[in-house]
Amino acid sequence: SPNDRQPAADARWTPIRVFWFQPEDAAISSSDAGKAAEIASYILQNPSMYVTIDSSIDPEDASPSESSIAIRRGKAVREALIEAGVPAANIEIGSFGDTPHRQSGRVPVLTRSGALALAR
Repeated sequence: SPNDRQPAADARWTPIRVFWFQPEDAAISSSDAGKAAEIASYILQNPSMYVTIDSSIDPEDASPSESSIAIRRGKAVREALIEAGVPAANIEIGSFGDTPHRQSGRVPVLTRSGALALAR
């Protein structure tokens, strides 16, 4: 689907914020609530920027339930970004990144300028 695309392997993404979630929870915490507005402000000031939400899971916990919660967390971050003003067309959700940085409950948001470079 257009909301769950896989970034190309050669895409150059820069991490800008990380959302943290409680175990088995997909609700954005009050301590992370302002991050979506910060990201939206940046994207609206830099309209050539795109964001991706890394909804990958910790390889140590690759259970079906962890995969399901990771997808829900990614969608929660996407909805928060849209509500904060980031155009939906400038957002993608993917599962990528450095394996050592993957942690349960961690959902990084990254940026890239130019057109979205999507794997086919």
